[in-house]
Amino acid sequence: MPNKIVQIIILLAISVSLTGAEIAGTAIKIIDGDTVSIQETSGNTYRIRLYEIDAPEKRQPYGLAAKLYLAIAISGKTVTVLPRGNDQYGRMIGEIIFEEKNINSELVRNGLAWHYRAYAPNDRILAENEISVRTAKIGLWNDPQPIPPWNYRKGKR
Repeated sequence: MPNKIVQIIILLAISVSLTGAEIAGTAIKIIDGDTVSIQETSGNTYRIRLYEIDAPEKRQPYGLAAKLYLAIAISGKTVTVLPRGNDQYGRMIGEIIFEEKNINSELVRNGLAWHYRAYAPNDRILAENEISVRTAKIGLWNDPQPIPPWNYRKGKR
C-alpha cells in the first residue's frame, strides 16, 4: 500500500511539472505565426510554441499574415501563458491568453493556422473553428489546395 501512495505522488508531481504554473509576461518578439518570446517582469524569457496549432511557414501563403496577426494582437502586451510541456527543440509549448481570448484558437478561427490534429485529436473547439473557416474559405482556406506546414517542411528537407 505505501508503494502505491508513493507512485501516485510521483505521477501527480510529474503531471504538475509537465503543465506548470501560468506565466504572465510581455510578448517581446513574434518569431513567426506560432512562436512567440515572452518576458516575465523578473526578466525570465521564454520561447513559446503555440499548443495544438500549426501556422504556415514564413515562405508559405499566409505565413506572414499569421505573424502579423500575432504582432497586432499581442506584441508589447501582457499575456498569460498556460504551459503544456516542451517540444523537441526545448521550446515551451503553451496556450496564450490575452483579454480572455485564447490566441491559439483565434489564429485557427481567423484562417491563419491549422488545428494540429496529430497533437490535439480531441480538441473540439479547434476542430469546429477549422471546419467553419474552411467552409467559408477564410484566410488560408481561400487557397483551393493549401499545403499544411508539416507537409511543407517535409518537402523542404
